[in-house]
Amino acid sequence: MNQRGASLAAVLLLLLAGGASAAANNAPRLSEDFQSIMEWLSSESAEGMAFHSAVSFDPPVELRPGGIGFDGNFGLGTVPLHKDTFPKLQVKTLQDTHPESNFSNTTMFPDMTAHLRYGFADRWEGAIRLSNMTVPRYKISPTTEAEGQSNILGAEVRKHMGNPKLERVTVYASADYIFGSFKFFNGFQHVGVTDTLFLNSKNEGMLAWDIKTIGAGFTISHEWGRYVPYYGFGYHYSEGVVHTRLKSVFDGNLVSPVVGEGSHSVVGTQQLRMTLGTMRHGKNVNWYAATEILAIGSKSGRAFAAHMGFSIPIRAGAPVGLLSKTDSELKDAPRELETRDVPSSMIILR
Repeated sequence: MNQRGASLAAVLLLLLAGGASAAANNAPRLSEDFQSIMEWLSSESAEGMAFHSAVSFDPPVELRPGGIGFDGNFGLGTVPLHKDTFPKLQVKTLQDTHPESNFSNTTMFPDMTAHLRYGFADRWEGAIRLSNMTVPRYKISPTTEAEGQSNILGAEVRKHMGNPKLERVTVYASADYIFGSFKFFNGFQHVGVTDTLFLNSKNEGMLAWDIKTIGAGFTISHEWGRYVPYYGFGYHYSEGVVHTRLKSVFDGNLVSPVVGEGSHSVVGTQQLRMTLGTMRHGKNVNWYAATEILAIGSKSGRAFAAHMGFSIPIRAGAPVGLLSKTDSELKDAPRELETRDVPSSMIILR
């Protein structure tokens, strides 16, 4: 988010500093160039934002029926841009500044997510997903401040199959909704509109997203002592919109505000993603790290996310269904009391 804000701020700085004298005479065309840039940015951001709307990094922790589990993680991903599709601009002064060079090829996107899980019979689980990444207003450069927020609300159902010591297959289906925005603010003093006229300006930029995603996939895991490596694939379908806006307002009424807006619909975006991770069993907490890469898409191999987190299975539930047969094999699940721990009042003599 820092890089995205810095990129937009740098472009705006060049627009105002390098093209200030053009603002008075070319405001309509400059506004069209602003809009072209914003439409390009919204279009280029759409697939990356759709990818981050449902990153299925979940570790293969298996709960007992009636058991509750909590997962938490922090992650960082990328939103790649194709700079070779940058629009052709009309205003010569703006062309000469080459604003496309100020956009990075890849913008980082942070994420903080939590899952609350519940174990059902026959190795089924349900979960709700909550994500919030709030960045309070702060300075990203000496002249620019920024703020942002991203949220995910989702639900997931999954089913475990197979022996964890040999090969466990976990299939899942999920639905997620991601929404948020990133804004930046700056101002310039004594901008030279003409040789004798200098004005102050206030500038605001925004990138906002609203995307819904449904998906299905699987992971395969194998226990090696305390470590559980896993890999898998997922298919996700997204719909929504990405909106951008850039506005500069000058003091007085001599120069009209320069505004550019862009909007790109995410309609039927289909993605195949690959997950690779590992988990380490702890006494009370399981730790894991995972990465997910876009395998098929226009930005395959460039859009990815990496996560580190923890999983806490709470001791609850009873061995029913398939768990009554395979309980000794489920090292992830909270254990029942060993025989030696059973109170004497519960022992029945025959």
